Amino acid sequence: MREYRPAPMPAMSSPMKQRRVYGNLAGVDFMSTPARVLPFRSPDAKNVYKNYLSEAGQAIETRPGLHLLGSIVQEGERKIYGIHFLEDKALIHCGAKLYIHAAFGGDFEMSALEEVQNVVMNEQHSSSFLYDGRLYVLDGNNYLVYNGQTVSAVVGTVPTTSTSAAPDGGGRVPYQGVNYLSDRRKNTFVADGVSKVYHLDATGITAINSVTVDGVAETNFSFDGALGTVTFVTAPTAPLTPGTDNVVIEFTKTVAGYAAHITGCTLCRVFDNRVFVSGNDGYKGVLFHSALDDVAYFPDEAWYDDGRDNVPIKAVVTAKESIVCLKADSAAGSKVFSHRAALDDVYGKVYPVSESAVTLGVRSTGVNFRDEIVYLSPQGLQSVAEGPEGTLLVHKSTLVDRKLLSEAAAEEARMEVWNNYLCILLNGRLYLADSRQQAGGEYEWYVWDNIGMFKEGVFHAASLLVARKEELIFATCDGDILILSGTHDDSIAAGNNVARLIESWWITPMDIFDTLTHLKTTAKRGAAALVKRIPNSVLKIDVMTDKESWQNIYVGTTEGFSFERFLRYLREEIAGGFSFGTGVRGTVLFQVKRKKIREFSMKFYSDEIDKPFGLYEAVVEYSIGNYTKK
Repeated sequence: MREYRPAPMPAMSSPMKQRRVYGNLAGVDFMSTPARVLPFRSPDAKNVYKNYLSEAGQAIETRPGLHLLGSIVQEGERKIYGIHFLEDKALIHCGAKLYIHAAFGGDFEMSALEEVQNVVMNEQHSSSFLYDGRLYVLDGNNYLVYNGQTVSAVVGTVPTTSTSAAPDGGGRVPYQGVNYLSDRRKNTFVADGVSKVYHLDATGITAINSVTVDGVAETNFSFDGALGTVTFVTAPTAPLTPGTDNVVIEFTKTVAGYAAHITGCTLCRVFDNRVFVSGNDGYKGVLFHSALDDVAYFPDEAWYDDGRDNVPIKAVVTAKESIVCLKADSAAGSKVFSHRAALDDVYGKVYPVSESAVTLGVRSTGVNFRDEIVYLSPQGLQSVAEGPEGTLLVHKSTLVDRKLLSEAAAEEARMEVWNNYLCILLNGRLYLADSRQQAGGEYEWYVWDNIGMFKEGVFHAASLLVARKEELIFATCDGDILILSGTHDDSIAAGNNVARLIESWWITPMDIFDTLTHLKTTAKRGAAALVKRIPNSVLKIDVMTDKESWQNIYVGTTEGFSFERFLRYLREEIAGGFSFGTGVRGTVLFQVKRKKIREFSMKFYSDEIDKPFGLYEAVVEYSIGNYTKK
């Protein structure tokens, strides 16, 4: 008979381990509650971003430091309103003064500053453009040109306003428009050999500048300014070729306030070989443009009224085939106007205005960001898009609106595009929108703080940013010029330059591990982080649960592999964790045992001077336990 043997009792199985991966890290989410934030975003991240220029890949890492290039010391207002570049030379607009810096490069020396004499700048933000190898600057009072050596006011081109006139003005053909920037004009005539009196196309003349007959200067004449006539002592001879203009008279007619149409502008963009300007407080809704290939000639018929003229144009932005004006959100009506080139039988190429149905206006300014026109509105960042039913807006800042819209003085926000980030500077913070990471048509976002300069314990917020190639330059209201560089922020204390800590962190969501109804336990050894090896870097990790506030569990440098340290980690002789790796990426192992918790969050950070951190992803193993109890 076979012996009976009872079947063995089944072993008690432990809860199945599961894994949470915090990977493909993106930006912040200030909209959702911490428990609702998706695993790849952070409910609270500070002074981090993705460095897309790094060959080591796109980790979340500490932002670069703010290195002080120098400070402009002068009496009175020291706010820097503009830094404008002509290759490695720069014009710096500080208070009411303008400076030339002839070598704005890696070795920036404030002693190289040269003040431009006899120029009083407007104390507001200035703008500039490059054309034909020269730099042009507008500040609301001045229209200046810098040729690399000297700065001067732009001298307006003298237009020929009429041609082919008989001495009495008969047969006159209108030719070029009056130039806003010049009080001089030319008329050309066909002499008849008899007439001595020549009638100009304007009255109220203040001077005759020059007269030529058959290309030879003539001085034997008088003029009547009120009537606009020139009387020769001897009648000019008729041209050898009948009907050919052979008398040229250049005269001065001053129209009060004419030049201010252009010098009063603060916005400018080059488009279609012309420069378009606006931002004039006296002509708030008007867009002016120059003649073809001549930025010193603004014809007095080359302007467009974009909607209600009491609503100012806040930004002029170039698009692929048009130039777009964005207006302030200060009254009803359309706020987005576009201008496309068209041909006119009388004026040649013109840029008629097209009004959109968009009524949400601009709070500060707008730019072209990777072929998207974006602007900051009272409801956040908007993108102007063309749909089947016309122009429409796409919201781009939902994830940061809670903080962005709470900022005071948002009208002072400045925008630049740097390394394919849209940068919004506001109140000493920099909001970075990343179009390479988008979800639902919206950007991912990062936020930096302390963007400015601490001097003797007083923080001077940056009020200007300028992108130049891969550089990002800041300037403050106290004359300081800074550039992104290094691993700490410069500051001044007791008259000396002192390194200042960049606090940076990345916090994972308050994770409920996909269930509210069960308790969870994180595994003792089932946690790791893939880190970026940055020279002199430090990584610290804290943990928070529903049972405890932040507790540190790991402190370590991301040095190369150490077999001895690895053995000590296995024997539990070292606290915190262990890192290993030989390349630009390394793995940090850390212990994170937490029992019977409902919620779990990790904070990756650095709080030491000159010691940044970089994080690609993190992994935590956990198991689901019993139901939660009240």
